[in-house]
Amino acid sequence: QGIVSLILASLGSLIGGIYLGSFSETLELLPGLIIMIPAAIGMRGNIFASLGSRMSTALHMGEISGLRKSPLVTDNIAASLFLTLIVSCYLGTLSRVAAAVFGFHSIPLIDLVVISVVGGFVSSLFILVVTLVIAIQSFFRGWDPDNVTAPLITSVGDLVTLPCLFLAIGMLQWKYVIFGVILIICLVCSTVLIMTRPPEVWKIIKDSFFILMISAVLSTGSGLIINARITHFITMSGLLILIPPFLEGGGALGGILSSRLSTSLHLGMIHPALKPTREALEDFSVVALLGVTLFPSIGIIAYAASTALHLEFPPLGSVILACLYAGLLIAVVVSFFSYYAAILSTRFGLDPDSVVIPMITGSMDFLGTNSLILALLFLGIG
Repeated sequence: QGIVSLILASLGSLIGGIYLGSFSETLELLPGLIIMIPAAIGMRGNIFASLGSRMSTALHMGEISGLRKSPLVTDNIAASLFLTLIVSCYLGTLSRVAAAVFGFHSIPLIDLVVISVVGGFVSSLFILVVTLVIAIQSFFRGWDPDNVTAPLITSVGDLVTLPCLFLAIGMLQWKYVIFGVILIICLVCSTVLIMTRPPEVWKIIKDSFFILMISAVLSTGSGLIINARITHFITMSGLLILIPPFLEGGGALGGILSSRLSTSLHLGMIHPALKPTREALEDFSVVALLGVTLFPSIGIIAYAASTALHLEFPPLGSVILACLYAGLLIAVVVSFFSYYAAILSTRFGLDPDSVVIPMITGSMDFLGTNSLILALLFLGIG
């Protein structure tokens, strides 16, 4: 189940990468936008893969049996949409501040916020529906949602978010009106939430909010690294195709492992011990095997797509080696990071379903970008 979902996820992310590579000229015309893109893509996966993980746990524990008349599902939807709105505003602001701090030229703050919120919220409505359908249908069809929700949802995030972000660029002519509407909606929603404090919604937001903020910083760091080499990426635009599926692969591996660990912790199948159990070590070996298979395959597929689209791309052998080296590092780090993030969040009374996936994907965005670029440089590319 895991390898099938990872393959499907990689193909979906590849389409997002093709879209990104095809719009390299737009990235050049809108400086600073690339800083926000990894975080914008990652946040959709963070919020809705966590939603899928919570749905998976609820299904395993018998708390829900479907979508009809379920307050738990309604509360999860409300919390996810609120987090989407607030985090999207934060991403636009963070990207502009990061560009200023590190001396990069950037489009205005209002432009980034409008692109982030409009593109992010529109894509989130679609991803929300897909998340609920995948979690519930996979469970009732005999698949383990822990193995399929994280990779497929993050892939859908890659596939849908990029077109929505570029679509939002066309709405910048009304940016001041849209920005005012965004501020009013944020104020109203925050006021209602603080005054009513619905228990389940409040817990999800409380557990997720600061983790999502930290994850956004890490993913923005990934965008800064790409922005620092944006001239090289625009010249060799086929590399832009490689980035979304490569980063998604690391996050998906961590998502599968963390979802399995979270469900096992909720069901009492494993205890939050600092020393990994035999079952956890077996999961680590599976993640390593998946990583060795997945990341070189991503390099091959990205090369084929670049060739078909007549985009500049490095030699295939060098890219496969770079993906293998970087992928092995990611597989090892994601295994131990996922385990200890799940264990420590449980020990501190937090829900690992809401905490671990955002931590993993944000960290993997940063680590994945660094490791891939370093591997390419080591092999004489760039």
